[in-house]
Amino acid sequence: MDPIYFWEDHIKDVPIYKNLIQNYVQIKEEILNYLKYKNSLFDYPKYVVFGKQLYDNYWKACPLSNFEGEFISDNATEMEKIYINQIIQTAKQCCPTIDSIICDLEKQSDLKNAFISRLIPGSTINPHHGWTDQFLRIHLGIVCDPNCKITVGNETKTWEEGKILAFKDGGPFLHSVEHKGTSERIILSVDVKLSYLSQYVDYINKC
Repeated sequence: MDPIYFWEDHIKDVPIYKNLIQNYVQIKEEILNYLKYKNSLFDYPKYVVFGKQLYDNYWKACPLSNFEGEFISDNATEMEKIYINQIIQTAKQCCPTIDSIICDLEKQSDLKNAFISRLIPGSTINPHHGWTDQFLRIHLGIVCDPNCKITVGNETKTWEEGKILAFKDGGPFLHSVEHKGTSERIILSVDVKLSYLSQYVDYINKC
């Protein structure tokens, strides 16, 4: 089988894919209302990868679930974890539609690492692999700019409002983002375990 860099066309039968698409209007409204609060977003950790900082200029995010196999979970102190959990609970209360979609999978440990992500023009996320290869990262476009683009392996795409992009964050291919547009890019990102997705896509662990 040829390499698969983006997985959105392969996961259309997965319930969370359908739920995110069907509830896009409410999800967008909740996220944009939440982002009006002061200090609703936090700097994404700027760890070093391949001798460079992970990103340049601006990348801010807000967690909506617990994290697993990520820089945040592996390096946070106990006090930081308590603070992060408080942020998560506040964000969940402000985004009840999102919480209703992810909560069951989260309870089953089939979903982790859900967060709101914002980039502004001139920002770059340098080529890197994610910290864990056990998940598929699913992005729902909330506010998009056609000149903010993501490259996975040898394929480049851009986000579209109300549509899904999906890739293996910790998979075999490097990925990066370059924002050459003129407006912000906001997405909802969730990681779903490959072991769960394999009941819908039997080859997902092989590619």
